[in-house]
Amino acid sequence: MSEPTVTARPLPPQLGLVVFWTRFHFIRTLRRPATLLWIGASIVLVAVLRIAGSAPPRELVDFELTLVLPLLAMLFGTGGLREEVEDQTLTYAFVRPFDRGGVFVARTLAATAVVCAPVLLGILIATASPLQLLRDLAVAVLGAVAYTSVFAVLGLLMRRPTLIGLGVLAWEQVVGGVPGFLSRLTLRAHLRGLLGLDAGSGLFAAMFRPPAWWLSLPVVLLVTAAAVGLGVWWVRHRELLVPK
Repeated sequence: MSEPTVTARPLPPQLGLVVFWTRFHFIRTLRRPATLLWIGASIVLVAVLRIAGSAPPRELVDFELTLVLPLLAMLFGTGGLREEVEDQTLTYAFVRPFDRGGVFVARTLAATAVVCAPVLLGILIATASPLQLLRDLAVAVLGAVAYTSVFAVLGLLMRRPTLIGLGVLAWEQVVGGVPGFLSRLTLRAHLRGLLGLDAGSGLFAAMFRPPAWWLSLPVVLLVTAAAVGLGVWWVRHRELLVPK
């Protein structure tokens, strides 16, 4: 008696389209020379610092997650749907039976994947302890999703998202190093809390005690959910004009 064959169930239509557009934009972004340049430069920088021994491994991880990661998230996240509008490719997504919010989610996921590629590799180079590696990688993914979602929303709401994004980066770096409660208004402080860094650790010697992980984790997740929710709502209820 022959055994019954098990066939894989296809993905739900909407989820399948999200996966398709995420893969499409991820490959499309990776093929750009500027993307390869930024990815290569960030990896080479960490490798040089690691080989030269000019900074301890934990400071390199801190540098990777609190400076390199948000910078890449701004570069690849602020384009988002605005880039699709300028390239006049957004119409191809909207004419399909596809939820408009799913287009924003797919574009944000693709940008997050591009950000994660060099950051995760940089952490593999920088981390000295295998016991800390899994936590560092998990924090990097959470941080990439949070930062990219925030910058993706800025790309939707602002006319000059890059300029506003630079202001956000300045806020993160300056206010994130201020002792006291004010630093907790930045993702930088909460990522350092999830990393379990001691007070004063890091390339910039931030003189503050990072929050506990059980406080930082909900904050990072809430910021991510709020940014994605706002972006999905905006795309569903606002008209995006494609130039002719």
